[in-house]
Amino acid sequence: MKNRKNLLPALVSIVLVFSLILPAVVAEASATALQGTWVLEYYGEPGNLIAPYPDKDITLTISGSDFSGHAGVNSYYGEWEVVGDKLLIVEGYRTEAAGPEHLMEQEDRYFRILFVPEVTYEITNGKLTLSSSEGLLVFMREAADSGHGECDVGDWTDIVQVAAGGYYAVGLKSDGSVVAVGGNWEGQCDVGNWTDITQVAAGDYHTVGLKTDGTVVAVGDNYDGQCEVGNWTGITQVAAGDFHTVGLKSDGTVVAVGDNYDGQCNVGDWTDIKQVAAGAYRTVGVKTDGTVVAVGHGWRCDVSGWTDIIQVSAGLFHVVGVKTDGTVVAAGRNNAGQCNVRGWKDITQVAAGGGHTVRLKSDGTVVAVGSNSFGQCDVRGWKDITQVDAGSVYTVGLKSDGTVVIVGNCGYPLLPTPGCFIATAAYGTPMAGEIQVLREYRDEYLLTSPLGQALVDLYYRVSPPIAKFITDHPSLKPVVRAGLLPALAMSTVAVNTTPAEKTAILSLFVLVSVALGIWAKRARGRDPQYTSG
Repeated sequence: MKNRKNLLPALVSIVLVFSLILPAVVAEASATALQGTWVLEYYGEPGNLIAPYPDKDITLTISGSDFSGHAGVNSYYGEWEVVGDKLLIVEGYRTEAAGPEHLMEQEDRYFRILFVPEVTYEITNGKLTLSSSEGLLVFMREAADSGHGECDVGDWTDIVQVAAGGYYAVGLKSDGSVVAVGGNWEGQCDVGNWTDITQVAAGDYHTVGLKTDGTVVAVGDNYDGQCEVGNWTGITQVAAGDFHTVGLKSDGTVVAVGDNYDGQCNVGDWTDIKQVAAGAYRTVGVKTDGTVVAVGHGWRCDVSGWTDIIQVSAGLFHVVGVKTDGTVVAAGRNNAGQCNVRGWKDITQVAAGGGHTVRLKSDGTVVAVGSNSFGQCDVRGWKDITQVDAGSVYTVGLKSDGTVVIVGNCGYPLLPTPGCFIATAAYGTPMAGEIQVLREYRDEYLLTSPLGQALVDLYYRVSPPIAKFITDHPSLKPVVRAGLLPALAMSTVAVNTTPAEKTAILSLFVLVSVALGIWAKRARGRDPQYTSG
């Protein structure tokens, strides 16, 4: 009875503490996310938003409680007080210069929406929405740098094809040589001696090159055998997933090597294939009749009904396809809006990234949807683009003059080397199902936000010596696996459930918590009372 009396109130207390502090933590994180420079994307009334004139960007820079920016003709500045999801203006000032009539009208509307006593803000999928009694302002983050300067492609010239890896970029030059920049922790950028290459593909930590004679070369991480392509011949196209490699043969059949935990390499019976794509844990093929086949981690990526497809791209948990009429279809996870492709027209190519989708239009312009946490969708203004590709949290574009542009985070310096961290040491192999779930949670949720990347960075810094100790003392593995169960359970729910299922699970948790509290209170009331005498 004593233990029950102590345990249940403790459980209820934990639930209550979390319910009280979590909103404050979330609010603080949201206020922090406000910081930085934003560029206006749309403004107006709900349901009637319009894009600003392209003459000059309208910007909003937030630093602490101070804000400033340029409204097209005039600049402005002031101070806000952040209270929950409200921005309460303390003071605001603007210059009074004159300009073209259309810009002045747009600017006046902008200031009417912004300069009110109270503005509500919301940050979703990397976009900032400010709403007031006068209307809405929707901003996107200013284009980010190229991942700590590690993906500087400013000096690239004569490029004829680009490929986006996990956190590095690869370029094929017109003379058949190859260049690469970004994270090189597994040697995936060691392509300086490659020659006679006609196509390149980039995985998470490995790079693949197709030679003019139909053979294939590969460098980088080979833990799962994804670089074992030395005996391939008659190949016409290659694709690279996170940890597997796919080759399309001249007879329309397909070969694959590497990680096959989800069956992504089970392509031996494919025929009449004209294009292949490799996602994180799946392989997709376009058949000569325009239908599509797929193997691997499904995640509701049902492409069985697709027809008239001319090109596909596979991302982390979604697949996108271009149809013969220039429209686009998508299937899979849509948590960040990466599958919102309805209405797209005149599309010549698509690329699927970690949580975003990029489209190339016939006029050489580019549009992106989905997660924009690192500015990976900030492609507005790109022109004369002939090819695009999408990495985990960045986008790369090839221009008609052979130069290359990049936005987002390409080159994050601290990603795992397979087999040397706590979870892998505990389960004994990176192929364990539990590792796959944790890996998916890392890729989809942690590495798509600055806070998540900081947590991953910390984990990778402190893990190696702990992992080594676990490996040297096998008796600790069951204990560590038990300790990982809460994280594994949370990751499983996050990765393998729909938003509706997540809501149901959360509701159930709340109901159980309340029931436990009521039961504990009633149990305490039934305890016998003892008096002295």
